[in-house]
Amino acid sequence: MILGSLQSYAANSCTLVNNIYECTGSGNTTYQNSVSTPSVTYHLDSTYNTTSSFAVSNYTGKIAFTQDYGSILAGGSMYLEAAGEDGDVSAIIAGKIEGTVVGIEAINSYNSINGSININQMSGSISGTGAGIFAGNYSIMPGTINIDVSGVITGGAFGGIYIESRNLEDIVTINLNNGADVSATSNIFIMDTRTGSTTLTVNSGSKLSGKVILGINNDNMIINGTSDINAVTLLDGGNRDGIVYGESYTDLMLDLLGSTEYTNKLVFNGTTQSIAGSTMINWQTVTLNNSNVTFINDAALVTGVETNSDGSLQGLVLTNASTLTSPIALAVEGDVNIDSTSTLSHALGGSITGNVTNAGMIY
Repeated sequence: MILGSLQSYAANSCTLVNNIYECTGSGNTTYQNSVSTPSVTYHLDSTYNTTSSFAVSNYTGKIAFTQDYGSILAGGSMYLEAAGEDGDVSAIIAGKIEGTVVGIEAINSYNSINGSININQMSGSISGTGAGIFAGNYSIMPGTINIDVSGVITGGAFGGIYIESRNLEDIVTINLNNGADVSATSNIFIMDTRTGSTTLTVNSGSKLSGKVILGINNDNMIINGTSDINAVTLLDGGNRDGIVYGESYTDLMLDLLGSTEYTNKLVFNGTTQSIAGSTMINWQTVTLNNSNVTFINDAALVTGVETNSDGSLQGLVLTNASTLTSPIALAVEGDVNIDSTSTLSHALGGSITGNVTNAGMIY
């Protein structure tokens, strides 16, 4: 699915210098360029300002794009599409992008044989009324999508970050780094609607708001250190419905909690957090590693039982001096495993439906 659609073919505001398209100056009109070359490189310097769209298509090769700090692209969208045997898209963003539909849309087209997408937001802000970032890898062979965020991303109906991938073997990596702040007017932080395996890492100094929906296949989410998840309303390791916010995916396999084919893991790593149990759904394994987590609003956590296909434990796992505190009556479904250094505190009692293996403390 392509969210953005750029139809303008206006004046060339970039000049080819030493095999790099150098884009400079203010008051630029819509820019669109279609090429067929093994690789094409674009550079928007700090003076490049426009109230229109910027689009590049390379039908036979790679695209590399850099936007300097201070550069502003507003009133349109950033569209980068690559194809061919190596249809890679690489974007380094340090400026400001305000998209009318999508802030940045990076595509490996269906004509790509191999392809990867790498977006590194070093600073600045990216926004769009549809999505802040849309990344779609449709290459014939399995590929990768890598997104690093260190600035502000604001999305609309489709979320802050929207991902699509074509192959079950596709690998998606999203890192929220210090300074990252991702949200959307639709209250969806990330939507991964297709088949790739996704790892979302929320690092110290980052903030995310709204819903995380990671779709089918093996997915992981890691919450580290001082990351801020206070405004999170849903952490969904699978796909609750098969119909995701107006988009029908009933032709796809659902990745629900009872799945025996896929494994979804949520890890609290070296962090102190407060979260409702029911906010976390479709995770075979929820692990507290050297972490302190307190249930708020409810303690209705549902996890898996026995073991995952990789041999790791399913269920709620407390390890390495972790503490789970529930000031609310427990309503945990799934296995619970507590090592000798860890504690489960539930002052109001409640229930655990599953096997409990305890070498630590429960009180």
